Amino acid sequence: MNDAIKEAIKKKKLAFYDWKINGHPKESDSIYLKKKKLTTHILRKECRLEVDSGHIGNISCCAPTCADDVAIIANNPIELQMLVNIAVNFSKREGYTLQPTKSIILSVNTSSRSIEIEDNLLHMNNNPMPVVQHSSHIGIQKCQKNSAKLTVDENIKKAR
Repeated sequence: MNDAIKEAIKKKKLAFYDWKINGHPKESDSIYLKKKKLTTHILRKECRLEVDSGHIGNISCCAPTCADDVAIIANNPIELQMLVNIAVNFSKREGYTLQPTKSIILSVNTSSRSIEIEDNLLHMNNNPMPVVQHSSHIGIQKCQKNSAKLTVDENIKKAR
């Protein structure tokens, strides 16, 4: 979230508070109602500008190419669901389909954090996304711990 959005949120909250403590005026000439509507308009405009810039906060979200495979990384399930929703909406807008059978949740624990994600918690197009312990992509295994060992073990099995 950039500074312009943060400032717009502050102004929107103040305008709403003024409107509220002055009795929720509904008259179109009410200065409080006008200020509330104007600050809403400004906040929406700033959010659109942020999205159109290809950035969400300090994260670049635009690329001149189309990704064949995408990894979405988040610190909590709520952020993850929001990012999945963004990916789904973008795919619909751009006219391609995300494959539900290939869309999975692979929780990777770091040394400082461990996030438990339950089955049926996250959804894509109103369908639950499965939580798996490991996954394979072009012969490379991904898992919570020691992906390299798992990949070598899988390749040895194939060689036999």
